[in-house]
Amino acid sequence: MLKEILKHPDPGHDPTMIAWPLIKLGMSYDLAGDRDRALEYYNRVFQMENGAGAQFVADKLLEDPIEPKDPFIGY
Repeated sequence: MLKEILKHPDPGHDPTMIAWPLIKLGMSYDLAGDRDRALEYYNRVFQMENGAGAQFVADKLLEDPIEPKDPFIGY
């Protein structure tokens, strides 16, 4: 479903619907052990004009991958 949302972006009206799915996809790849693919998604947040605050999380996740028991997974 996240990939479907990203197929029809509307950054001018709702950047949250783009930035946060990118974070979630990156986290999914990190948890699956595909760090390179995760980094691609985190970096896409920085390419947005308005990252809706997700750039702060992306910055953290660029430094340290998410861990399976990280409480942020639930958000």
